[in-house]
Amino acid sequence: MVMSLLGGHYIKKYAGRIAENIGSARSIASSSLSHLTLVHAFNANGRLEMRFASCLSRSHMDGLKKACTHAARLGFLYFVAYSANVLAFWEGVLRIAHSVANRHSGVSVGAVYTIIFVLIDASVILSQAAFLHPCFRFCSWRFAATLGGHQPEVCH
Repeated sequence: MVMSLLGGHYIKKYAGRIAENIGSARSIASSSLSHLTLVHAFNANGRLEMRFASCLSRSHMDGLKKACTHAARLGFLYFVAYSANVLAFWEGVLRIAHSVANRHSGVSVGAVYTIIFVLIDASVILSQAAFLHPCFRFCSWRFAATLGGHQPEVCH
């Protein structure tokens, strides 16, 4: 949660800076192109080009900082997810070892792996399709309506 809040703060900060710098560069380019004769008359193309490049350079650096912040957040997320997976396997191995040492038949490798797969790996797989849930829900209501001969009240 801390990484999410802290990373979100920095991502917003860098996105705002990028928008500001790109806006400044866009303004310089637009005004230069609309007043091209004045730019040539006063020989200001070098100065305007340096200001434009400066704005884009600052935007480039902020973009790199924003990308690094995104990478850190994603890396931390994967670290937490895989650490939880490793801890689940470790706990399962300890339970299996305890069961073998005490000659109990209550815990097996298959049971431990099945629980770990269902609770951790399947949740990751299902989270990848979570955005389709409203579509699946609506389709299931329509399917139930065609089989049952009536439409659920939610579809009206």
